[in-house]
Amino acid sequence: MRPGILVRPERGWVPHSIHHCRPYDGRSLPEAKPQVVPLSGGRGDAGREPTIEVHLTRRKLPVDPRRYFVALRKHWLVIIALGIVGALGAALFASVQPIEYQATSSVIVSSTRGETTQELVQGSTYTQDTVASYAALAKLPAVLDPVISSLGLDTTSGSLANNISASVPLNTVIIEVTATAGSAQGAADLANAVTASLATVVTSIAPTAVDAAPAVTLNPVASAQAPSAPYSPRWMFLILTGIGLGLLAGIVFAIGRELLDNRVRSEDIHEIQGLADVPLLGTAARRRGRRLAHVVVLSEPQSPAAEDYRRLATNLEFAGVDQRLRAVTVTSALPGDGKTTTALNLAAAVAERGSRVLVVDADLRRPAVSDYLNIEGAVGLTNVLLGGVSAEDAIQRIGAFDVLPAGTTPPNVTQLVTSDAMARLFGELTERYDFVVVDSPPVLAVTDGLSISALTDGALVVARQAVTRRRQLAEAVESLNFVNSRVLGVVLNGVAQTKSATYGYDIVQRTEVALPTTAQPPVRFFRDEPSDSSGADYARLASK
Repeated sequence: MRPGILVRPERGWVPHSIHHCRPYDGRSLPEAKPQVVPLSGGRGDAGREPTIEVHLTRRKLPVDPRRYFVALRKHWLVIIALGIVGALGAALFASVQPIEYQATSSVIVSSTRGETTQELVQGSTYTQDTVASYAALAKLPAVLDPVISSLGLDTTSGSLANNISASVPLNTVIIEVTATAGSAQGAADLANAVTASLATVVTSIAPTAVDAAPAVTLNPVASAQAPSAPYSPRWMFLILTGIGLGLLAGIVFAIGRELLDNRVRSEDIHEIQGLADVPLLGTAARRRGRRLAHVVVLSEPQSPAAEDYRRLATNLEFAGVDQRLRAVTVTSALPGDGKTTTALNLAAAVAERGSRVLVVDADLRRPAVSDYLNIEGAVGLTNVLLGGVSAEDAIQRIGAFDVLPAGTTPPNVTQLVTSDAMARLFGELTERYDFVVVDSPPVLAVTDGLSISALTDGALVVARQAVTRRRQLAEAVESLNFVNSRVLGVVLNGVAQTKSATYGYDIVQRTEVALPTTAQPPVRFFRDEPSDSSGADYARLASK
């Protein structure tokens, strides 16, 4: 086995612990399919080629509560619309409900025995024990059949029982009979008739005294009155309930969509830092249309998109305060995130300040720099590494910056990018140029980008809004950190442009603009040494 680093057996796994100088035997991760990034170096002890064995574990992404508030703010129209739909649905439901009225009459259960104190206590205890049973009689045919006859109702006792309810308030001997009918007066008459029939039935079944008088009687205490308003449908209650259910459905929809959609959608700095634990250095606005120029800094120098890349260059300058940045790798998690476009525009933005900039197309499997710039790419990096041509002959000048294309695609890409010749070439290029931008392959697609990033001063990870998934971004940063590559930050591509961000640049004339190629004194873009005087730094930057 070649010397190397065992990384990422599958997506969703990140480094957890490392054991150095131990050959990988293929048995540590039985369920995984490991990949090995070859490293340059000699053999280990006993002639065995050293590797770094990596034990992997799943990394749980942090949950930021602000995501939920952002989701609610993003889908507030849907939430309000569902609330309105709920109100309309409730109103429609109430309109088809029959109009019903309710009336209540009350009777009290009294004991006729009470000549002595003991008899009064016994009578009170008896009525309290039997009042619930008397209340249950109100829905039985013995009580309802006489009511049907007296009121001339066209129904049965079983159907009428559904419109009658009887209850006993706590710690009382009062029975409250509530009747429901289609008219106000009909409800009052039905309630009074039920209480009268209940009193007759209770008198007939109650025990009698020596004088044949019933021991218990039901006396009316409140007759039912015709209600002034219908009991059902309760419009206000139903509409408020519909609004509440609609709003709740909207909230569940917004939060559920946010939880199920794990793509990077927000340009919130805190969200990016929570995902990848690195700063958000810049954003690139989404551009619509056909046949748009890739290097927008040159073709549309006054556009908001060009200003986005200039802002990225400025932020990158301050990212190199402690250590001078001479070479930067631009990579992404997967193809299609816009790393090549970002690399070219970053180079153009740095070159605008007078620095000598070189773009190296190190994506040897799928080179795109030459196609984007419409230049010849048959001779380039691979030819220089193989010794077929010198770097001076392979580098092309396009006006604003120099370009080293990828060259012919070799069959042994991994061996080339990890060779000593690659390291020597990068060292020579960083000495010759003020700033080198390396277009690297995606780190989750192939392992070439991890080896290339170790040859530069840091890496920029490009993610595309609404395309790159959160876990993919986190894995890309973790992979770079694991090979000791300094992750400078994240660039979020394809961000929706707001009207307030245009600042008068809504209409931009698309014309090809190239910087003059005349020789100029080189101006250092990055600080050679860190300065203790921030005022002097800002003054020097303002003068440039």
